Amino acid sequence: MYQGDNPKAIRSQKWIADALLSIMKERPYNKITVRDICQKAELVRQTFYNCFDDKDDVLRFCLRNCYHEMFQKLNSKKNILPSDITDCFAGIFETHRELLGLLIDQKLEWLISEEVTAAMQDFTSKVSPKEDSRTDKYANAFLAGAMTQMIICWFKDNNRISTNELSVFLLHILSGNYYKL
Repeated sequence: MYQGDNPKAIRSQKWIADALLSIMKERPYNKITVRDICQKAELVRQTFYNCFDDKDDVLRFCLRNCYHEMFQKLNSKKNILPSDITDCFAGIFETHRELLGLLIDQKLEWLISEEVTAAMQDFTSKVSPKEDSRTDKYANAFLAGAMTQMIICWFKDNNRISTNELSVFLLHILSGNYYKL
């Protein structure tokens, strides 16, 4: 995936991503070709392959933009509270409802899981309290799995709680105040 700062390439990435998401509203992901995406974006295939390796890469780009947005919000704070983290996480559900809903509807939960795991590793590497990082991978796996399943559950629930309730609920779980053990 292209990760430079060339404005034309960045614009092309956005057009390609928008085209793919638009097509995903109309037909199954596994039936969409790179040619379809390029036609919708009005770009040539070479531009696609200059920006992305494959169509999964386009969705990774979309998800990474979501998490990057969250990290920017968190990094702008002087002192990050646990509630800031849960608010940002729940806010992603609301802000990027369409993207996440499309991925879940198209049975692409595995991609959400991969990207949540990568985002979790990136974030926790900056806030890990331990010098011995041998256990970080287990903590990250636990959190990423829980967060991914929470995303999936929330989107599939016809009687879902609000994102504010979700943030408070998540904070209670993470702080050990939900289950009575």
